[in-house]
Amino acid sequence: MFAAALNRQTRRPGPEVILGERVPEPVLWLIEYNDGLRASVLELNGAVSEWTGAWRYRSGRKIVSTQFWTQEARPAAHFTLRLQAAERMMFSGKPSWNVERTLMSSGLLDALLLSKLKSQTRRVTPYLQFGYQPMWRWQQPPPPPVGRPWGEQ
Repeated sequence: MFAAALNRQTRRPGPEVILGERVPEPVLWLIEYNDGLRASVLELNGAVSEWTGAWRYRSGRKIVSTQFWTQEARPAAHFTLRLQAAERMMFSGKPSWNVERTLMSSGLLDALLLSKLKSQTRRVTPYLQFGYQPMWRWQQPPPPPVGRPWGEQ
């Protein structure tokens, strides 16, 4: 799966690059969900500059990968949908997504960072054992605006 994710990089390091030399402090996050899903997040700061992911289907045979696009030049369009949701909430008085979704993502991030701070100890998160029905549905975003380098703003 690592190779599948790395191969999705459009600016991937060449074969002459030794990742161990380019990444002085790699970080591996291991996440175990209550339903049996296991996830790993590997930070390779210094060697890669894009967000990619790969997963294996339950059968164990099929591996799929993708790249997550963010607009690094202004206007940073990857925040547009979040801003639109906040604006919708302010005008309607109704949340754009369940508060449980925010608790789940921020609680997970808190546990991961505490684990890193405390010598990679396993963190049990009973406060994240709840269910909810998501309100938000993904949709294809519009094409991004033309980016401008930060220095020209």
